Amino acid sequence: MCLAHPVLSPSLVQTPMSSKLQRLFVKSRLERGAEIALAKDRAHYLGNVLRLKPGEHLLLFNGEDGEWCAELSAIGKKGAEARIAHQTRPQEDGPDLHYLFAPLKRARLDYMAQKATELGASALRPVITRHTVASVAKPTACLPMPSRRPSNAASWACLR
Repeated sequence: MCLAHPVLSPSLVQTPMSSKLQRLFVKSRLERGAEIALAKDRAHYLGNVLRLKPGEHLLLFNGEDGEWCAELSAIGKKGAEARIAHQTRPQEDGPDLHYLFAPLKRARLDYMAQKATELGASALRPVITRHTVASVAKPTACLPMPSRRPSNAASWACLR
């Protein structure tokens, strides 16, 4: 069972087990009592990689509804299901941080975008400098993060 208590205010909630529970990004809307169907790849990750069994708890988040404690109710090769128990953390809106960068090669750009996500950047803004190496046909004014959702790996790493 998750140790966070759903009745207490978020400032009073202490979640010592939250750091030990596995976090999983889902696209579904999260609310108390909802049954979330997890795709085949998520079921494989939970069952074969993490070796979780039905009845074990995990943390679900979608970047909009906060972090929720859920119990794994079923798991198989074709999918899994989790029943949401209660919210452990509300969704936090970070500062409106814009990350300015000189255009990079594609592989480095992906890495830079991952790190900017971990920092909490809400928009990536390319700027042309005297020492810019990459050629840019039409520099754009702003590249917003896709629907303000960080990449899965970056969001797991920074608890966002």
